[in-house]
Amino acid sequence: MAASAVLALRSAGPPGRWGVAALAVAGLVAVAGTVLGRRRERAAFAAAVAVAVVDVALLLVRGTGIA
Repeated sequence: MAASAVLALRSAGPPGRWGVAALAVAGLVAVAGTVLGRRRERAAFAAAVAVAVVDVALLLVRGTGIA
């Protein structure tokens, strides 16, 4: 989640709707993975992969402005 926050909020200019939405999606997926991961180990892994996909998308979209 720290990486998601940095990618969404610490780029040049305001984060915009897409940055805030991506951060919210990453947060919801992380919480769901934590809750569901108690019963199913694969759910936690799938949530971690989904958050990584959101981070890669943020990096591709806003990566040049991160400093």
